[in-house]
Amino acid sequence: MRIGTSSFNDSQLNAMARLCGQIAAGQGAISTGKSRVSASDDPAAAARSADLARTQANNTRYASGLDLAEQRLGIADKSLEGMTNQLIRLKELALQSSSETASPADHHIFLTEALQIQKVMVSLGNAQDAGGAYLFAGARSAAPAFAQDATTGAVTYQGLGEGVPVAVGASASIRTTDSAPALFGNVAGAGGRSVFAVVQDFITALQAPEPAPGDTAAIAARRTAFSTAVDGVGAATDRIAAGRADIGARLNRVDSERSRLTAEGEGLTQARSTLDDADYAATIISLQRASTILQATQRSFSQLSSLSLFNEIHG
Repeated sequence: MRIGTSSFNDSQLNAMARLCGQIAAGQGAISTGKSRVSASDDPAAAARSADLARTQANNTRYASGLDLAEQRLGIADKSLEGMTNQLIRLKELALQSSSETASPADHHIFLTEALQIQKVMVSLGNAQDAGGAYLFAGARSAAPAFAQDATTGAVTYQGLGEGVPVAVGASASIRTTDSAPALFGNVAGAGGRSVFAVVQDFITALQAPEPAPGDTAAIAARRTAFSTAVDGVGAATDRIAAGRADIGARLNRVDSERSRLTAEGEGLTQARSTLDDADYAATIISLQRASTILQATQRSFSQLSSLSLFNEIHG
């Protein structure tokens, strides 16, 4: 009888301890809003939640990469837009220069403007992002992409290779810069000359001595040089337009990747909420049920303990 009573008492005490644990867990869930006080409460759910949290942290980093890509591509596009405008004006000057009515004085005025256009284009080619990196210098982004000789005015490229793409996903990246050779070099329709070489060719033609009146061969040669400049500048403009189209496609991809991350982020947040957040209604019901059972168990245990004590005294 004593052995049976002891075993019963132990089982009742264990049951009450479990109920107290459930009540404490429920109260903790209500006060914190979390379904688990510690990872040991549900190791599988805790591990899954940790995986989701790592994915969310990675996506935050990828979103920052998209912001950087958008900023850099936007600046590059504006720079190329400015170059396009300069080339359009340069083509107008080339057309006017090739006209039979253009005088030496006109050519001098055109040369002054062409030289200014060249300087503006060099400045645009040395565009920088918010962090000071030169967008068209490739991997050597700490130094200007282009340098202009103070004496001859010739423009040379001093970058190197290609810049590092920006990661925007676990296995996705976006190229946010273009090296000058890839963007401005080997212009089709201009004998493989670069955009800046085409500009320099026109300036060189304007700087050539004026042919003597009546020197039809020299006059014809100079007009040919101007006509070549017209074609070259037109081809250079097309090359820049192609570069802008490529940048536009990458900007569209930035938008697509951002939409993907937003949708994925919402799913991750919901998944973590399901794993981590307390279900208040279910928790309160469970807490009330556990409290009721505990109270009943305590009353029953108290009554039986009193009876056992009475039997021991009067047995």
